[in-house]
Amino acid sequence: MRWLVAALLLSACSGRQRSAPAAPSTVTADDETVVAVVDGQPIRVADVRRQAIASGTTPRAALEALIEAELVAAEAARRGLERHPEVQEGVAQTLVKRLLATTFEQEVLPAHVTQAEIDQMYERNRGHFDRPTLVEVHHILALADAKTDPATHAAAKARAATVAVRAKAVRSVEEFDALAAELSDDKIKLRLEKLPPFPRTGAMVESFAEAAFALSGPGAVSSVVTTSYGYHVIFFLQQISELHTPRAQAEEDLRSSLFEKVVRPREFQRFVDRMMERHRIAVQPTLAPLESPPQ
Repeated sequence: MRWLVAALLLSACSGRQRSAPAAPSTVTADDETVVAVVDGQPIRVADVRRQAIASGTTPRAALEALIEAELVAAEAARRGLERHPEVQEGVAQTLVKRLLATTFEQEVLPAHVTQAEIDQMYERNRGHFDRPTLVEVHHILALADAKTDPATHAAAKARAATVAVRAKAVRSVEEFDALAAELSDDKIKLRLEKLPPFPRTGAMVESFAEAAFALSGPGAVSSVVTTSYGYHVIFFLQQISELHTPRAQAEEDLRSSLFEKVVRPREFQRFVDRMMERHRIAVQPTLAPLESPPQ
């Protein structure tokens, strides 16, 4: 396991500049050519080349770093440190990373996302790629529908007019929102609604949508707007510009998202399932606390 210690040391010492000890002045292009041996552990041309690239140093400096790393790894092994639990854990983690890098990561690619999956996700999220202009507003409603008596209708309209006057003086949406509770009483209940962004047509009552889209900008307040629900005062938060993403670009974004959130986790579970079929697993739940402790 001394290779792990060597790798850790190389990582910690990368970037050091120093003079190299005596070494062959020339090496062949063969990656398997041995250029140094430390306690029987060969250092090959390929090792030197990789270390030079990783550390940004010359081949001679890279060779020196490799020799030092092997020396420290050999000393660690001589002292029995390779049997330390932390070292064992580090070896296991490194093996897992290496296994995934050479198998799963090379076999499972974004190309595994099917066109059917992309089409289905596009239809579910069409609004994220193709939408008209939207507005976002809060509004305070004095309820008065078709079943409300004329006197209550008149009182609700008058209360909405009071809200509109007070709303013209507010300096924030929080102050506007507070008016609903402040101006409500047992006779007229005002309802505050924080609406999600909506388009000009198809989502709201026509008179309400028309009034919302007519507001000039953030902080603008409408006069009293009448609908079949009652009397509204609208506070404008923001306008969201229309968006028309080309289908090809949308599919590229969806493929990437589906790969990370759906396909990769799904294929990894299959990868694990295949390994479970090749190995023996014995679980003894009576020997370990598998349930969450009581709170």
